[in-house]
Amino acid sequence: MNWLKRLPSARREPPGFEWVILRHTPKLMFYGTSVFVIPLAILQYGIEPSGSSKLWELYLIAGLIFFWTMLFTAALCAFIVYLMKGPAFVADAYYLEDSDLPK
Repeated sequence: MNWLKRLPSARREPPGFEWVILRHTPKLMFYGTSVFVIPLAILQYGIEPSGSSKLWELYLIAGLIFFWTMLFTAALCAFIVYLMKGPAFVADAYYLEDSDLPK
């Protein structure tokens, strides 16, 4: 059963900047996370805990969550652009019974 039919006049757009974002997302995730986790590990296990080190731990955790959110948002937007550049499909038409158009 073919749910969606490809439109005969549909064309696929050439790839753009969204592929750069999608290709670099795993590398950015690894390096960006390590930028926050390494200082956090040093603060957690390397020095004697104090009030200021606890504050920096909170800053690093907040920065890490913000970084993950921004990276996820950018990757999601790039994926949506990738889907929108694909070929056009059409589903079966749904005719309204109470439409104003003559039959």
